[in-house]
Amino acid sequence: MKSIFVLLFCSLFTTISAPLLAQKLTVAHYNVENLFDTINDPAINDEEFLPDTEKKWNSERYNKKLEQLAEVIASLNSGKGPDFLGLCEVENAGVVADLAKQKRLKKQKYIYVHHDSPDARGIDVAFMYRKGQLKNVSSRAAFLYDPEDPGFRTRDILIVNGTLKNGQQAFFLVNHWPSRVGGQEKSQPKRMLAARLARNIYDSIRVVQPKAAVFILGDLNDEATDVSVYEVLRTDSAVTGGSDLYNPFYQLARKGDGSIVYQKKYQLIDHIIVSSNTLDSTAKVRYVDGSAGVHKPDFLRETNEKYKGNPWRTYAGKNYLGGYSDHFAIFLQIALKK
Repeated sequence: MKSIFVLLFCSLFTTISAPLLAQKLTVAHYNVENLFDTINDPAINDEEFLPDTEKKWNSERYNKKLEQLAEVIASLNSGKGPDFLGLCEVENAGVVADLAKQKRLKKQKYIYVHHDSPDARGIDVAFMYRKGQLKNVSSRAAFLYDPEDPGFRTRDILIVNGTLKNGQQAFFLVNHWPSRVGGQEKSQPKRMLAARLARNIYDSIRVVQPKAAVFILGDLNDEATDVSVYEVLRTDSAVTGGSDLYNPFYQLARKGDGSIVYQKKYQLIDHIIVSSNTLDSTAKVRYVDGSAGVHKPDFLRETNEKYKGNPWRTYAGKNYLGGYSDHFAIFLQIALKK
């Protein structure tokens, strides 16, 4: 009789506790390195990626790249694929749709969000999310204007807002800040402008939706300690810091990890930055401490002795290498409480 009572008690406790368990979800970001289709678009400068150019970018290579990118995305989150994914360097909505339709990603039933940006090269950012994980979705694109250079055109910041499964509001700001072409000192002011725009968007969200979870993700072309990220965007490198934005990728960079390789050294220029309200252990949307990482399994890495361990990229200049991307994907986990 005593054994039966204990079993009944344990069963009752499990039944009561199960709904209270947090659901873990994965947020990821991936710079996919020039995902262009093979069709000439006269509105943008896409001539580099066409069949009759030096790079000989054709349907066979395009389809192979889609399959490879799908392989990477599907391998995230222990082979289940991320629940939320920011993308950089996509040409248009068509290539994002083609990616979402890949065989390896069909189970995830990804829905995508894309807005054309004014970038001269025609590369945009996009966002994908697993069906059912985000509802009442709305989006807009924020234009980056430089008053000192009114003709300057780069990627917009894509703002995606929706309701998570536990009823909490979430915002995803997908970024691809201006590159370091021309050198760090010359190009830095452009990234500082991008950081200021991202900060202003974040501050506006906090006024209207102070309890919302906010994720600022993307290729920022700067590291966590650079002025644009640390001072202008005002991110903290420690959970106990004073800012309302926390960058978990700072600690990874300190350990020598990175999402790209430059001059034979890792650099961590891809980030997922979280609002500080996700650090509270009682929060309904909580960052899982220590879950941030760089996704670099062996199949994504160069085997050539000279570049061994580097991201296996699609092109090196005009030379086709047949790889995945010049960036590794990054990720972190969040926990949802009911």
